[in-house]
Amino acid sequence: MFSQSTELYDFIYSEFKDFSAEASQIATLLKEKCPSARRLLDVGCGTGRHAIIEAWMTPDTFRGGSVYLTTVDREELKISRVSRSEVRDRISWIEFQYLVAEPHEIRHLREVHELGLFTEEEMLEALQAGGFQEVEFDPEGLTGRGLYLARPRSS
Repeated sequence: MFSQSTELYDFIYSEFKDFSAEASQIATLLKEKCPSARRLLDVGCGTGRHAIIEAWMTPDTFRGGSVYLTTVDREELKISRVSRSEVRDRISWIEFQYLVAEPHEIRHLREVHELGLFTEEEMLEALQAGGFQEVEFDPEGLTGRGLYLARPRSS
């Protein structure tokens, strides 16, 4: 994911996301629920430069046929990102096209992201099979898109 657009990710999402506030929410949640936690499993969270553990892409909630436009308009950087989505079996298929303008060049990038669509039950089962216990699912989560919290089995 984001193989060509990694350096653009934070520019685009910082236009409408507060990474510091989300990191503080995660830290508070971990102190409350898992005070002895020393590691965090980060799944489907963009570039991994911040931690969000969301579960919004389920067969019931992901809708194909959507088209989006996101823009960044800074003095020496202009980004236009257009995306469209489809559902192919139980796979979310999202095509992103970027037009990036900087003083020295204009670039066009294209990426396709394919992510499996799993039910809450399938996700819980996979976490438990992966060695996690006490798996909790909060349907609201940090941003209204759901959140999983699990502790690893003690050895």
